[in-house]
Amino acid sequence: MNFACQRLLGLPQGRYDGQVIGPLLPAQWRAHFTPRAPDSADSPYWDDTFEYSQAGEGTRTILLRSHLVYEEGNDPVILSVFIELTAQVEAARRLAELAERSKNYVQHLINVIPQPVYVRDAESRYLMVNEAFAAVYARAPEDICGLTPWELFSSPEYAAESVQEDRHVLTGKNVFKEVLRPYGAARDARCLVVSKGSCFDPEGHPVIVGSHFDVTKWRLAERQLQEALNREVGRHQSYQAYVQRLIDVIPYPVYVKNGQSQCLLANEACAQLLGVERDVLIGQSSALAVDAESAATMLEEDAEVLAGGRVLKETSTYRFATDQDTHYRVIAKGRCIDAEGERVIVCAIFDVTEWRLAEARWAAAKEAADRANASKTVFLSNMSHELRTPMHAVLSFARLGLTRTEGNAQLSKEYGYFERIVRSGERLLSLLNNLLDLAKLEDGSQPIACEHFDIRPVVEDSVHEFAALMEHKQIAVDLDLQPTLSMTGDVTLIGQLIRNLLSNAVKFSPKGSRIAIHAAETSMRRLSGGVRPAMEIRIADGGIGIPEDELETIFDKFVQSSKTHSGAGGTGLGLAICREIVKLHKGEIFARNDASGGAEFVIRLPLEATRPQLPG
Repeated sequence: MNFACQRLLGLPQGRYDGQVIGPLLPAQWRAHFTPRAPDSADSPYWDDTFEYSQAGEGTRTILLRSHLVYEEGNDPVILSVFIELTAQVEAARRLAELAERSKNYVQHLINVIPQPVYVRDAESRYLMVNEAFAAVYARAPEDICGLTPWELFSSPEYAAESVQEDRHVLTGKNVFKEVLRPYGAARDARCLVVSKGSCFDPEGHPVIVGSHFDVTKWRLAERQLQEALNREVGRHQSYQAYVQRLIDVIPYPVYVKNGQSQCLLANEACAQLLGVERDVLIGQSSALAVDAESAATMLEEDAEVLAGGRVLKETSTYRFATDQDTHYRVIAKGRCIDAEGERVIVCAIFDVTEWRLAEARWAAAKEAADRANASKTVFLSNMSHELRTPMHAVLSFARLGLTRTEGNAQLSKEYGYFERIVRSGERLLSLLNNLLDLAKLEDGSQPIACEHFDIRPVVEDSVHEFAALMEHKQIAVDLDLQPTLSMTGDVTLIGQLIRNLLSNAVKFSPKGSRIAIHAAETSMRRLSGGVRPAMEIRIADGGIGIPEDELETIFDKFVQSSKTHSGAGGTGLGLAICREIVKLHKGEIFARNDASGGAEFVIRLPLEATRPQLPG
């Protein structure tokens, strides 16, 4: 035993030859000095490593290496060497702890990654997986480490494919692909982005690093978005086709242009006007369809419309490709916002050539009719003047005959003749007077006296004129006149208007009936728009009414209602005269049937001081 061994065993320095080693050793060492066979028949050595603690020195690690030595002629002896490995073991321990911490750090790093990540060795065994990868297969990470794809995957086909990719990656290439396959413990179909690459571990061994990025949600969302987009595109195309069908129904050219005056939409009528196929128009400038001067005007109009204005005009200067003669057209343009929020121009072209030609023909016919009507009016006026003088003479002699034959029984027949002559003459004279009045009203020769007056006395005087006749027919009158009701106009003509209507009411009302006269302030529309104060006079009789289809025509000359013309008498001029008087005062007159029976005539005349409108 050398001195170093003595120090190691804590023995006093000296010679221990011949002594038994066991008692000299600490109790915890003795088991390691039991003689035994070598570790191998080929080697005479055996090693034994053990630890022991010594007060104040901590734990020490000892390697006991023993060698069986044979000497010829002597018994074999054991040569033992004590080697202290405490420092080496501590260094190895610290190195192992560092490696473990590094491994844990890497594990923590990949655990943070939300997508499955794994590391496999060259034999495709899993060395490390993150929690996301383990969760896919519903296992703990440590249960997966050491397995191969053949042991983990449910599909041998996918396992073989994965191992083949590992071989490919170990050659220095990468794998990046998207696959759709059953995945994980649930084996539901998932869309995965698979990526693989290779590197070297701390010992220099090649490893495969892979990840699975589950893009199923994104692909589903992408597919749903694409389907929604396809539906929207389909709806848009259907709507475009519907709009196209709508405007194709319009018989007039209609088109839509963008801010550069390029055609976006046009109907068949527009294509026919321009002499091209409709599809050819799309994207083209509409100014190309007309001559240079018209094109410049059209572009100026487009700029005006885009700025917020409108175009509505009639022109005969635009010339299109299909025009052979001059055409009169109404051009209407406006601005609107399309589905993309862009300003577009909508234009419609109305060919009014036929209307203008018809209007010219109508104007010529009207002029001829006006001349004929003027000639007729002159003729009637002259005829009335010429007939009234001899008629007065006839009536005078007839009335003289009545006077001389009245009460004479021998001349009773002659008295009847004279009576019929007077009655017929008075009727004819009334017709002549009405014809003359109507002629004056129509040609403007009727003297007009415009003044401010109260309507109540005019109505009351008219009623008094017919008092005897109404008393004879036992007809009562209900007057409903608003107090202080005045207007500006010709009081004589207004009186004639009321008398004519009251005469008709008395004539067509049966015995014992009632006539209602109402007068009050109201309002009526102006021709230029808005309303103005007016006076309304309503005269309702108790007769049989007027057929609905005759309520307008009874105001024409020489027209009587089909219900009354056979038995009531009259010339058919009274209502025509009433209409002309109302027209002179810028009013309105119409007839309607009363709900309780009979007819009602309604007159509305403006109250303001407006001179009656004379013809011409």
